[in-house]
Amino acid sequence: MKPIEMFRKVLFFFFWYVLLYNITFLLVAPKIYHDSLDMIGVGIIFTIGLIDVIIRPFSEKEREVGLDKYTGLLFISFILSPVILALSFHENQLFISEYLPLWDSLPVALLGFLLQITGGIFTIVGRWQIGKFGSGILVIEDGHQLMKKGIYKYIRHPIYAGGIIGSFGAIFVFRCLFFGSIGFLYIFFVLYVRLVQEEKMMVEEFGEEYLNYTKTSKRLFPFLY
Repeated sequence: MKPIEMFRKVLFFFFWYVLLYNITFLLVAPKIYHDSLDMIGVGIIFTIGLIDVIIRPFSEKEREVGLDKYTGLLFISFILSPVILALSFHENQLFISEYLPLWDSLPVALLGFLLQITGGIFTIVGRWQIGKFGSGILVIEDGHQLMKKGIYKYIRHPIYAGGIIGSFGAIFVFRCLFFGSIGFLYIFFVLYVRLVQEEKMMVEEFGEEYLNYTKTSKRLFPFLY
């Protein structure tokens, strides 16, 4: 890994995770640091994010292509994520713990941890197997190859599937309903719109090969969809 690429990865993780999350929590929900279950969930998010940043390639065409609107929507979801979690904490403290104590429980949080970790596995395995073609922007790289092995044999978008599963798990980790559901629905919408656009690009690039691939694989969840 080149020093400049390592510097970009460190800067990316520091800004999008360490700085953004902590500033948001300190301003919006400073008491969240005292909730051990919430902080375990945040720790899982950070761990998955760190691994993802380490193995994520930066597109060689990034400066040439620029930021497309679909990637822009994804960046907005990054910015909103800590805000949603902070508001979910308040929802739990002010409403859930008072009126729905069964939801504010360890088993619910444990289910959320399981979903977060499962989503993380999907994301990390997908990112690892797609290699240098798995950058964060929608672009066909030089020498781009269609990945149909490993997890991609079963689903075409494991990275997106991981994000969807993980965001759904956050509803359980933070023992919330309203704000967590808003965050999940927004992420689902953004990733679904993005994957539809990505599939159009792949059809244009690979044609019949990609169309045949869609007949033997699912979009997001093995054997289901």
